[in-house]
This record gives sequence, C-alpha cells and structure tokens, in this order.
Amino acid sequence: MKYVFALLFLIFSVSSGARILGVMPFPSYSHQIVFQPLWKELSLRGHQVTTLTTDLINEPDLVNLTEIDLSFAYDIWARDLRKIIVLNQKSFFYGFAEGIRSLINILDEELQNPQIQKLLNDKTSKFDLVMVEFTIPGMFAFATRFNCPLILLSSLDPVSFGYEFIGNPIHPAFDTDVMRPYEEKYTLFGRLKSVLHFLFVKALNTFYYFPANDAFVKKNFGDGYAPVFSIGNNASAFFVNANTVFQKILPLFPNVVQIGGKLHRNDTTQLTKEMKTILDNSKGFIYFSLGGNAKTTDLSLESQKAIMETFSELPYTVLWKLDSDHFSNKPPNVFIMKWFPQQAILKHPKIKLFITQGGRQSIDEAIASNVPMIGLPFYADQTYNVQKMAAQGFGLSLSYVNLKKDEFKHAILEVIKNPKYRNTLKELSDLENDQPMTGLERALWWTEYVLRHKGAKHLRSPYLDVPLYQYLLLDVFGVCLLVIVVATFVLLLSLINLSSGAKILGVMPFPSYSHQIVFQPLWKELSLRGHQVTTLTTDPINDPTLVNLTEIDLSFTYKIWTECLRKIIVVNQENIFTGFVQMLTCMLDFIDKQLESRQVQDLLHDENLKFDLVILEYAIPAVCAFAARFNCPHIGVSSLDPPSFVYEFIGNPIHPVFDTDILRPYEDKHTLFGRLKSFLHVLSAKLLNEFYYLPATEALIKKHFGDNYPPMTSIANNASALFLNSNTVFQKILPLLPNVVQIGGKLHRNDIAQLTEEMRMILEKSKGFIYFSLGSNAKSTDIPPQTQKAMIETFSELPYTVFWKFDSDHFPNKSANVFISKWFPQQAILRHSKIKLFVTQGGRQSMDEAIASNVPMIGIPFYGDQLYNVQKMVAQGYGLSLDYVNLQKDEFKSAILEVIKNPKYRNTLKLLSDLEDDQPMTGLQRAIWWTEYVLRHKGAKHLRSPYLEISLYQYLLLDVLGRRFNTSTYFYTRKLFNGSYHVKEQNKQILNYLTQQKEKQQSSPFPVLPELPTQLPINTEQDLIGLNQLLTESPDRNSALCTYLRTLGGKDITNKTNRILKYILTDEVAQNYNYFGKRSKKKAFCELQLNDVIIRAVKAGTNCNNNEVEGLIKVWLKHAPERLKAIEK
Repeated sequence: MKYVFALLFLIFSVSSGARILGVMPFPSYSHQIVFQPLWKELSLRGHQVTTLTTDLINEPDLVNLTEIDLSFAYDIWARDLRKIIVLNQKSFFYGFAEGIRSLINILDEELQNPQIQKLLNDKTSKFDLVMVEFTIPGMFAFATRFNCPLILLSSLDPVSFGYEFIGNPIHPAFDTDVMRPYEEKYTLFGRLKSVLHFLFVKALNTFYYFPANDAFVKKNFGDGYAPVFSIGNNASAFFVNANTVFQKILPLFPNVVQIGGKLHRNDTTQLTKEMKTILDNSKGFIYFSLGGNAKTTDLSLESQKAIMETFSELPYTVLWKLDSDHFSNKPPNVFIMKWFPQQAILKHPKIKLFITQGGRQSIDEAIASNVPMIGLPFYADQTYNVQKMAAQGFGLSLSYVNLKKDEFKHAILEVIKNPKYRNTLKELSDLENDQPMTGLERALWWTEYVLRHKGAKHLRSPYLDVPLYQYLLLDVFGVCLLVIVVATFVLLLSLINLSSGAKILGVMPFPSYSHQIVFQPLWKELSLRGHQVTTLTTDPINDPTLVNLTEIDLSFTYKIWTECLRKIIVVNQENIFTGFVQMLTCMLDFIDKQLESRQVQDLLHDENLKFDLVILEYAIPAVCAFAARFNCPHIGVSSLDPPSFVYEFIGNPIHPVFDTDILRPYEDKHTLFGRLKSFLHVLSAKLLNEFYYLPATEALIKKHFGDNYPPMTSIANNASALFLNSNTVFQKILPLLPNVVQIGGKLHRNDIAQLTEEMRMILEKSKGFIYFSLGSNAKSTDIPPQTQKAMIETFSELPYTVFWKFDSDHFPNKSANVFISKWFPQQAILRHSKIKLFVTQGGRQSMDEAIASNVPMIGIPFYGDQLYNVQKMVAQGYGLSLDYVNLQKDEFKSAILEVIKNPKYRNTLKLLSDLEDDQPMTGLQRAIWWTEYVLRHKGAKHLRSPYLEISLYQYLLLDVLGRRFNTSTYFYTRKLFNGSYHVKEQNKQILNYLTQQKEKQQSSPFPVLPELPTQLPINTEQDLIGLNQLLTESPDRNSALCTYLRTLGGKDITNKTNRILKYILTDEVAQNYNYFGKRSKKKAFCELQLNDVIIRAVKAGTNCNNNEVEGLIKVWLKHAPERLKAIEK
C-alpha cells in the first residue's frame, strides 16, 4: 500500500510542479554548495527548476533540473579577490567598496551569457517563483521580468541590508553585522563603532551599491523596472543559512527562515586508498585548509615559514590544502594537495584539529564532525565567525598577517591537548541538532508555502510601509516636546500670575474560561507524555484517566472577578485607561485571595516538593515568584496576543507606535494623531506598571512568599520562553525572538461536546440560524435595556432561527424564532452547516472557533482586547463592528443582512483561514516541543535576549549620539585652530622631499632603454620572437629592460601593468595571445621571457604578488580585440 501511496504522491507532485528560477551568480563554492540540495530536492518533487550558477551539479538523473553555466566568472573574481584581501588589511571599508565594484563587473559579464540573453528575450518563458542570492540585488529584476514572487537566499548569516530588504528591524548597535568583528560585551566604544559601521554601509549602499545595481538593471533588462530595493521589499521570504546556537540571537519575522547549517552536509566523496592509509597509520592528524577563496600564497613568507617550522616539530601528520604542487622545505609529516574530500577527512576518527579561514560552510562541517578549530580569518564574515567561535569556547583565533611560530605551536597544542574545546563543541552541536525540522525540510516547506499562497503577501513586514522618521518616533517626540514646552510655559506663567518525565507546575490563576481553555490541551498532552503535571487553575479538567495530572481548584475566585467585571465594563465605557486601572486592582485582589488559600500555602511550604519547570500566566506577574520558590526554569504563557509589558519581560523589543498594544483600538493607518495616542498609551501603561501594579505585585510576593526574593521583573527577565496564543494571519506582524513562540489559534479546538437532540432538530428544520454569545465574562444582562429591545425586535423580523446564550432563565417578549440557554456546545454549533452568522463580544477564543468553522461575524466588544480584535476583523474584511451602548434596531438589522447576504465576508474568511491552517506544525506540537526543549537544555539560557542587558539610554543610542557630537565638536574645533600649522609643516616636508629627489637624480644616472633589435611598441609577430630570443640569451639586457620599465610608473598596479604592456605591445600583436594558450588557437604569453620581465617590473616598489600581475595581464590580452574594434570605429 505504501508504494501505491508513494507513486500517487509522485504523480501529484509532477502534475502540480511549479517552474522555479534559481539565480546564484556569486563565483564562490561556499555560496553555491549550501543551496544545491534545495535545487535537487525541488526537482525531485516534480518542480521544473532552472538555475544560473557558477558551480553545476551535473547529475543527468535530475531530469527536471536545467543549469546555465556561469563558471567563467571565477576568473574575474580570482583576479579581484587578491586586491580585496590586501585592501581589507588596511581597512574593512576599502575592501568592502572594492568587493562591490567587483560584483557589479561580474554581473555585467554574466548577463552577456547567450543562454541568459535567450531566457530574458524569450517572451514565452514563464516562471512561478524566482529565488535570488540577496547580495546581488541587480538580479532581483528577474522576478519583475517574469512577474512572479521572489525568495531571497543567503549562504551565511546576512549583513544588515539583507534584513532591510525583507523589513526585519535590526538594531545598529546590538545586532552586530557579520562583516564586523564579534563583540561579546557591548562597551560604549564598541557600540559607537557598530553604529558608525552601520551608517557607513547604509550610506555606501544607498549612494553607490543600490544605484549601481539600478543602472545595471536598466542596462541589461531595460526601462520600466522598479528600484532594486523596492523589488527586494516585496520578497515573499528570506532563507538564511544560520541558526540560534552558532549565530546571533535576534527577533525575526515569520518569513525570515533560518535553515540551519546542515543543508549541504551530504558530500559522499570518500578518502582515496592512499589518504586512508596515511591517516590510519598516523598518531593523529591536523587538517589545514583556507577554503575556496583565500589562498595559502596570500600568507606572508614569514607566516608560511612559521607554519612549516611548527608542523615539522609536531608528532602529528598534517594534510595541507595548498594551491600549488610545489612547496620547498616540506617536512615528511606534511602532505599537500590542491584538493581534499573535506567532509570525509573531518569525519575520520584520528583527526585532532582543523585549521580554517573561518568560512561559514567549513565551520559548519567541522561542527558536524565535532572537530575543534583554529581560525585564521582573511576577510568578510570570517573574522566574526572565528571570534564567535573563540568566544563560545570550541576553538582559538590567530592573525595570519604576523603569525609567529611559538604562538602558532602553543595554540595547536592547547586545542589538541585540552578536552574543553571538543567537549564544548559537542554540547553546542547537540543543541544545534535539537530541531523539529531539518534546514532542508524548512526550506522546501516554505518554498512550496510561497507557491501555494501566490507569494504569501499576508506576511509582508508592516515596517516596510513606515518612514524612518515615524519608526524613530521623531514626529511623536516632536509633538510631546511641543506639549512639554507649552505646559512648562503655562506653568511658569501661572507661577508669575505616575524531557524524560519531568515535574511541571502550571500556574493559571485568571478566573476566566477563555484564559484556561487554551492551555488545557497542553496539560493533558504533557501528562500523557509521562510528565508529572500539577496545575493551579480556576477550571479543572477533572479527567480521572489523566493519572499524571494533579489540579488545585481556584474556582472560588470567579465570584470576585464577576463582581469586579460589572464595574470594569461600566467604567470602560467612559475611559479605556480607567477601566484598565480597575482591572489591575481586581487582579491584585483575586491573586491575593488565591495565594492565601490552604492548598496553595501547603504547596509553598512543602520543603520536599521540587519542580523541574514552572509554566506561568504572565498576565498575573506575581506568580513569577513560583519560579524563584522552586528554583527552576520557567515559561511564560498568554492566552491572547499580550500587552506590551509582557514582551518587555522576555526582552523582545516592541515599537511603541507600530506594534499596537491590544488594549488599544486597532488602527489600520498610522496617522500622526493615532501614533501620538498609541505612544501616550504605552507611556501611561508603563508608568502605571512601574508606580502602581509592579510595586503592588512586589508587596504581594513579600506577603505570601516571604523576604529574600529577587525583584519580580528580574525573575520574569530570566524566562526560558514565552508561549503566545496568536498567529501571523489574524494578529499583528512583529519581529520575535526565537524563544517567543506563537502557538496559533487552534490549541483548544478539540471540544467533543455534541448538540442535544432537541438542538439538532431545531437547527435541521430552520432556514438557517444565527448564534449570539457574549462569551464567559460579559453577560447579556450587561446590555442596556434599550439595546436588548432593539435586538429582540430585530431577531423577530428575521427569517432565521436564533440561538442566544443568555445568563438568565427568564426572557420577556422573546419571539418564537429565538431559543435561549445558559450554555451551548459552541464549537458544535459553529460547525453546523446551516449557520449564517455569529454575533460575538470579540473574545480571542470565540473568534478562533468561528474562524475554524468559516463563520462570518458581527462584533459587539465590551472591554480588554475585544475592541482591538473586532476592529482588526473589520479591517481584514470578514465581519462588522457595532457599539452595544447605543445600538439601534435598523443599524443592527442592516449589519446582520449585510454579513449574511454578501458572500465577500465568508469568502475572505475562507482565504484567511486557509492561510492560518498552512503550518508545518500545529500550535500544540510547537508548545510541547518547546516545553521539552527547555527541559532538555536546563532552561535554554543560550536563547536569553541580549536586549535585557541594555539600558534604555543605550538602546536609544543616547550615549553614542552624545559621544559622536562631542567628538565631532572637538575634532572640528581643533582642525580650525591647527589647520595653518599643519599646512606649514606639510609644505616644509614637500620641499625637503623635492630637494632629496633632485640630489638623487644628480648622484645617479636615470635608467635608459637598452639597445634592442626592434622599435617599441612591437607591431609584428617576427619582432616579438626576436626580442624574446634576445631577452633569453642576454641576462644584462633582460635586467636593463626590467629596470627601465619600472620607471614608467602608475597610480596603482592595474594602471602600472597596463602602461607597461601598452608601451611594449601593439593590440595587433596582443590579439594573437592569451595568458595560458588553452581552449583556443591563441599562443601562450606566459611562456615568453617578456612576461617574466613585465611581472618583475610591476612588482618592484609595490605590495603585490605574481598572481595579481598575471591576472591583470590576462585581462589586458583578453580585451585587445575590443580595443582594436574601438579604434576602427
């Protein structure tokens, strides 16, 4: 049977296969290898995949995979990389700018490829999805060209502008860019450098890189294309090769998908027989490789000598990946090759150490094999990776520039002999492996999710539509400042005239069924998985089959809450904030009574009682003290999308304007007045918490738990995770830390209560029916009499049956089509095929159940988050909102008929419900997995938010801005007063230099061109042969010509090389040569003595090597025909 299923699945996959274009233009194997498994698997799942790549897979079995070869770009990159590395030693910014220039040049060359030109110009070519490497934004234009969704890809933890494309906010001081050195402690100077780096890169991108990419798009794709940054802003998802163990922790939007470090670890290449024999017979071995970009020849001669001498003194065999077949003075224990099967070597049991340049993929492969490392970083993210490795304790970092023998040997022996490096790596590797899905599975699922949902536009970041001045609250601060100034003026004027079976404690004190029902499935499932679960709850499950579940009944506090709630609803009509204060006071009252109860006091004072984990409802922060009492990790939970102070507990940054608090009305458009109100709401709530609620909570803790407890906020700050009953479809989109887990709206939808026979008969005979319920907190008796009358009259005029959840047995003047009851099996009613409409108070759980059954709604909100929920529903288009205080009959009837008769509400809800259902794991599965993850990893402290260590003034960069202002003021003042002195000193130095040069010229004759058999430049092949013979036979003239060519000069090595070549050769002769003479009928220039003379002349007085000069000669020869054509034109 399973084979039949597999065959059917394959047929389905092929029939539903999409056309996918993968654009990977960067000529670096480490960039390409990460995504090769994705191309393979997509093609095997029936998708038609076309890739533009510099590294072909070349597997004929992959019939659905078409590859366009761009490997020629390696020549350009190899030529430029040497220069980038040299410049990077002087300054990161020089290296970065040179890298950008090189990339634009590569793109231009690649787009001239005939196959790509054919693809672009073929009007019949169509694709359903384009996947592009984010570092090359010019290639985003392929998504516009084929009018399809775009997914961005990154083979490493991306630089900051990658996150900017997708709209994921990045803090410029604390979310360190991978192109900067890693810093474990955020000092003021370090944060200042980080901000300046961020600003420089942003300026470089804004004023150079992005405009250069826009020009590239216009040149190669034509007019009518949006700027590349705008195209990137509409990307459907961003796949990043990172994880939460070895890369930085930061809040990510749902469509920023970390696909981990395992994606490419599937190389099946084995050791050769000779290699295996060498390693098996060794006493242990060291593997030394600088990856696919950096070369061993980039090491200084002194460093190479130190490395070789160190290796000769070690008792271990050394495998050295060296980009040359010859290495003088090589000791017998060192074996060199241009290529090794790296993954097979790292898996060998006798490996002791891996010496690496710190590339992401090399480090990932070593981690997978539990091999400690020494890093010699060269450029780009390598410095960050190696320094992070050293900070995490599974390797050491050295500088390749001035490497000393003693330092190198000591580091090698330290890492090999000290077991802490391998042990630490094993612990971290186990953490990395503990994932519910592999990186490839996540990448595949999200790719097909984007295809299924036509680009998944519902996940687009709301921050992309927010101008910078609004995000920084400049206008809000401006209004506040204006108010302060005016208020101060008025005040002054008047003066003159506020895992294995664990023991788990669940504390859910809120006396509301909607708060309790969400987490009842979690308690059940944890107990069924063998955990001993104890809950403090106002709504016990009372299931005797759950033998591992103990429940302490706190239902007596419903009476306190019910009495308070009537006051809250009345006060809330007048002022939301006053209603909020009333609610907090009531919460303090009932938690006080709960903690006084005998059963809770027995629990607190039992000295023998221990728990491994406490799960706490964060709406009542006093319960955080349970975690301190039992000295164990804790998880915060919320039955709804929580207010902002809950996010503050876990250290998840929240924008006070755009991440609207759910206790405020929902706003679709962020007007200035609306943003000001939102900011003032957050400020007021924060002041209320700081000066009333939290101090009152501390007093409660001291009263019931005793002294010597840390502050409540300090306990909450150490939460291992936060579970939210929210999702990305029906609640707000915001960046979340990895340990803030959205467990969706489906957690509690498992009620098996059925309709009574009487209810079923009534509904079956109806022409359709309306269900009216105000949930478990608000009561129908809270509705004013005039509103009740309007509702009764409306229902009597409708042709539909009405089920009204009414909290009284008596209802005067009830029409015949209305049936009342104190309780209905709500989920069974909402699933009935004849339901037309749900009239609800807007509670989160009631709305979730209606969404699951695709029932449109009318919302009549009372208090709390209900107003936000209902207004969000209206904005999303699957229901309407009414005010219960002043409800009129005509208004109510019109709204009912509109929602029932107009299919748009139900259709919209169906689309959104399908989006919500499309998840790789259910909310319950996520909650269970993360609970056991926290247990397995003793509180998962590695996920603790770095923002918890940051003061508010540091987060707002006030000290950085202050330091920058003071520094700038000092600098420009000093420059103003000292400028004339420096000019005078500079003129004196120039005069001395000119005098010295004149004396040198008088004392030594200027080099002259030696006597040659031909005039320069050479314009015939015969003259070139004659000159080459002379240079071979006469060392004196060879040396004299080299000395003379040195005097031609040049502003850099490129300019110097081109000057010399132009002086010696005409393009008519040069067009007959390329450097190696391979793959064409052209002759090999490298075999001429003249080539050696040119290389020596260029290198004299410059800091360059043979490879760099050879690369420049290659390019000059290659373009000789083009120069001739230009002259002819």
